[in-house]
Amino acid sequence: MSKRLVADCLGRTRQILCVYADGSYSCPFCCSAVPAGRIGCSNPECFARGGDLPPFPREKAEKILRAARQRAELERAERAAWEAEQLREAERRGACVTCARRAMRFDERKVKFVKHRKQCPHDK
Repeated sequence: MSKRLVADCLGRTRQILCVYADGSYSCPFCCSAVPAGRIGCSNPECFARGGDLPPFPREKAEKILRAARQRAELERAERAAWEAEQLREAERRGACVTCARRAMRFDERKVKFVKHRKQCPHDK
């Protein structure tokens, strides 16, 4: 079986990974069901839409991706600032920084500040 590729309005291509017995498949960009014989996705909000729908506007797709990248960068910066604040608080309290770091990794906003009587069991 040859690889079937789908292209979006930005020129990116992705391989169709899930093809069903009737020839329909899942869009590799948005996971919507695409009926057999249809060219392009049937989801009006998908960058790879086609068929009786006009192509997704390239400018709109670029704007959406740019906004998503900016939002992700902002969230990463906020997360880094919060983590630095929690580590400073752990040091201020005389708590184990290793355990504070582990708590941040497992639980979003509830950091447990632990003071060990002996060496931290997580230190290597």
